[in-house]
Amino acid sequence: MMAQCKLPGFSMAMVHNGAICYADGFGARDAQRNLPATADTLYGIGSVTKSFVALGILQLAAAGKLDLHDPVSQYIPFALGLPDAPITIHHLLTHSLGLPNLATSTMLIGKGLGLESGIPLSSPNDFYRFVNGAQAEIVAKPGERFFYHNAGYRMLGHIIQATSGLPFHEYLQQKVIAPLGMPRTTFAVAAMRADPDHAVFHRKTATGANEPAPFPYPSP
Repeated sequence: MMAQCKLPGFSMAMVHNGAICYADGFGARDAQRNLPATADTLYGIGSVTKSFVALGILQLAAAGKLDLHDPVSQYIPFALGLPDAPITIHHLLTHSLGLPNLATSTMLIGKGLGLESGIPLSSPNDFYRFVNGAQAEIVAKPGERFFYHNAGYRMLGHIIQATSGLPFHEYLQQKVIAPLGMPRTTFAVAAMRADPDHAVFHRKTATGANEPAPFPYPSP
């Protein structure tokens, strides 16, 4: 599988009846130094973070801090939508806001890698100026069509901040990650790099070679 998927290494675990019955690492977590991947290697999880964001939103809904059917514009400077069909928090959670993906994550990853993205997205104001300018891109009423949407989950993170009074990463660290007993899980790139068993991010060069690269998602 590693050869087929061109993976330098990976870790896996199997859970049965709520208990880990198998865990191991394969290949390398650092291809250049040939450091082995282990069952405990720390990886960047990318969009798996969305599950933590969704849990945070549902916690706040259960606490009465928000309602899933509230318009998004009630909490953040979001101006898209149709007059008779506002985009709600539920639509963001279910990727059904009626707007195709705006490639904001691609731009932000490019910035994280030190590449020129061409469009400034250095602050929340830049982000909302870009997103709110996409009114003509709406192709369906909210709830009618599915479009996987990274920008929608970025906005959910802003809603967590607005309703909890805590920075997004602090809320998830305190209310989601710590109660789950995940002490090495972190939003801080520096903490990840300091972990003695972390996977090194790589990117492919123009010649097809792999080289170490900065972790592409900047700290909150």
